[in-house]
Amino acid sequence: MRTIEKDFEETLRKAVDRDFADNDSGWLTDRNIRFLFLLDGFDELLMEGRTSGGLEEFLKQVGRFQDSCANNSEKQHRVLITGRSLSLQTIDRFMPSNLERVEILPMDDDRQDQWFAKWANWSTSEPPI
Repeated sequence: MRTIEKDFEETLRKAVDRDFADNDSGWLTDRNIRFLFLLDGFDELLMEGRTSGGLEEFLKQVGRFQDSCANNSEKQHRVLITGRSLSLQTIDRFMPSNLERVEILPMDDDRQDQWFAKWANWSTSEPPI
């Protein structure tokens, strides 16, 4: 992501940078398509904006987007943001309540096999955990 726009959907549109995002205003509201947006290394984004509230504003935008998705059956998208927890220390108290902090741990071989088996049989609205 080169820039953070005033609205997270606009930020996504510019970051995706493909015809379908530019030319189809409904690309995020097609009930047959759900996206999992993986934003890796947010702590490396917005380095200059961190002191001016850029990271805090970005997380608020993501929180509003997640609320929008939770309240609209045609927008069941999810956002996963990775980064170092140290980056959140200064803004932890400002994090939206609908964003959860989790720790990603490596899977052992048995757990990975179980996960892939569940994924292969997945046919409900919730992804395997």
